[in-house]
Amino acid sequence: STSTSTSTSTNEGDDNDIVNDNNRELEKDQEEPEFIPVTDCLNWLQDLQRALRRDSDTYRPIGLLLGQWRVVSQKLLPLVVNCSYDSALVLTICKILVILTKPPAEEARRAGGLVLDVKSGKVDDGVIREQIILRDNAIAQSDLLMEYKKIFVRHPTHHYAFKSNHSTKASKEKQTQKSPKQQPGLFSIFTSLLATPLSKTGSSRTTTDHHTIELILHLFRNLLSISPLNTYGSSEKARESMALHRELIVLMKEEMVLDVLMVIGQEVERRENEGYNLLLMEILHHLLRSQDPTDVALSAKQTPPSTSVPVATPNNK
Repeated sequence: STSTSTSTSTNEGDDNDIVNDNNRELEKDQEEPEFIPVTDCLNWLQDLQRALRRDSDTYRPIGLLLGQWRVVSQKLLPLVVNCSYDSALVLTICKILVILTKPPAEEARRAGGLVLDVKSGKVDDGVIREQIILRDNAIAQSDLLMEYKKIFVRHPTHHYAFKSNHSTKASKEKQTQKSPKQQPGLFSIFTSLLATPLSKTGSSRTTTDHHTIELILHLFRNLLSISPLNTYGSSEKARESMALHRELIVLMKEEMVLDVLMVIGQEVERRENEGYNLLLMEILHHLLRSQDPTDVALSAKQTPPSTSVPVATPNNK
């Protein structure tokens, strides 16, 4: 029994070490000094947005180059956190992030799953070389998207959502004392941009408001849709992808993203919300894609009809 408990605790420790190592790697890239934008920062971001719009949808060489330069982790996200007060700047960065995180093109998806016929000799070497280039490009796109998902989920401002359940109140108080200037979570910054547009109803909601709502929802949809193009039978890679997806859903709950989605979904029949129908369906699909439909249906029956806490009265204390 001693050896069994030892091996179990060792496995749990290994899993925790892997997560901690991943967090440390991302912290090295993301923990930068405070960013202060220069006067032409917004213009630079708009130039970058225009360049990405001209990028090839199939091969995305500009997007891959930005990935090599770590522009998202070292420039864009620090700007969002440090300049959350500047709505125009944050919205422009959000537009860039939506382009960078959009799902691969259908041709790239097919290329990522190519099985190369090297041994038979029936396929010309030039064709095989071209297929290798296409496949490697598709895999590079997929790996970069997974990296972006990891950067968002394990961003330093989100670490609070994954604190060990075994941490004591004392340790939490010490952490709070060490960092009195608590930064808002990255997701909550983007979610806050929805407050004003969603507060407007009917004709008072402008075209700009609709574009803002769709932009933020597209970012959430893109992040939820990211998954490995091909795991090549690697159970470890598939398991890591599933764990990262679960962490993303937990984070969306903590950052009130799911609450916002529920509010929009409850009022989707209103005229001003009709345009978000398909987008909400996509988000719901990616949220529940790994769940058993029967379990999802049963969970609705098991949920109590009202979660409100009864008010104490003289007859009910």
